[in-house]
Amino acid sequence: MDYIKVIDLGHVIEVYEMERIPVNPHDYERKDEYSISNDFNEDRTKEANRHYYEDIKENIKHRENRKAERRSQTIRDARNRCRRLALMNFSEKDTFMTLTFAENIQDITYADNEFKKFMKRFNYKYKRKSKFLAVREFQKRGAIHYHI
Repeated sequence: MDYIKVIDLGHVIEVYEMERIPVNPHDYERKDEYSISNDFNEDRTKEANRHYYEDIKENIKHRENRKAERRSQTIRDARNRCRRLALMNFSEKDTFMTLTFAENIQDITYADNEFKKFMKRFNYKYKRKSKFLAVREFQKRGAIHYHI
């Protein structure tokens, strides 16, 4: 274990033990290693061209795997950030709500606009500015609902 990251949230302390220092992916430029149209060489042997295309296929497969890994990491990061925000800003005195549409709403833009209107009406009715953390989620049938 070469690297320890500690996050102090007040009443919760997170400790991450890693084998190496995390690398920021934004430090590197994205470079395509292969360009089929520019690198194809008629003079190469069929065997060399076959290896070349196998390398390209392997590279594409590797990129797809990395894309899936990055997506998973992004989801984990978002979940952790949301949890930290909740731990740092809310207590057991606060309320948790789930808002679900009566209709099977699946249009994100429409649902988000309706959610914003709901929060405006809620704040107006109770004459306050609510402090909230909201997460949009999809039900199995595809309908959108919000955890607040």
